[in-house]
Amino acid sequence: MALAVINKCSAIINRLPAIIMVAIIDMALAIIDMASAIVNMLTVIHAMVTAININIA
Repeated sequence: MALAVINKCSAIINRLPAIIMVAIIDMALAIIDMASAIVNMLTVIHAMVTAININIA
């Protein structure tokens, strides 16, 4: 019984680096998505400001 538990634990520990890598990659992709969303927002705001400036001028 104890041996089975130890084997299971070692299997999980052996898989940890892959799990951590996947988590880090997921986080990086999420950050990239967020950054591109912010850039899109800034582009839209910039376009709106430009349109307002043209209307004022």
